[in-house]
Amino acid sequence: MIISSEDGKTLIKIESNDEDDRFSSFLFTIQNVDEMSPFTGSNDNVVFSGYADFLKSFQSLVLSREGNSILKMSEDCSLTFFRWNPVGDLGVKASVTKFGFSTDTTRSNSCRLEVEFKIGGEYVNSLLGDFKQLNVWE
Repeated sequence: MIISSEDGKTLIKIESNDEDDRFSSFLFTIQNVDEMSPFTGSNDNVVFSGYADFLKSFQSLVLSREGNSILKMSEDCSLTFFRWNPVGDLGVKASVTKFGFSTDTTRSNSCRLEVEFKIGGEYVNSLLGDFKQLNVWE
């Protein structure tokens, strides 16, 4: 599934590593395709936490346009939907983190990328269906 900014220049992608295996991890990617400042960050081994609760809170947010909904993931990755403005538009904030290995046993290396943008109003309802179709095990 893809979550796109209104201008289409920033994308959040969630893809199963094996769609036939409901225990599979996911590839979580943030991509900015703007010619002036392109960047991409991804984690290829993300597992969701509390997915059923996320679906309930996201559905409530879509209907009421109040509050927020957070999808927690492994390795400090996250996806947060929230009310963007007083009109009731929704926004999304995504963080992708990738931990690395080092010779220091007390602390690991990490790299983090965050984006935040408004989601087009007509696109919000289809996102709920997209999340329901993800093959997520809990």
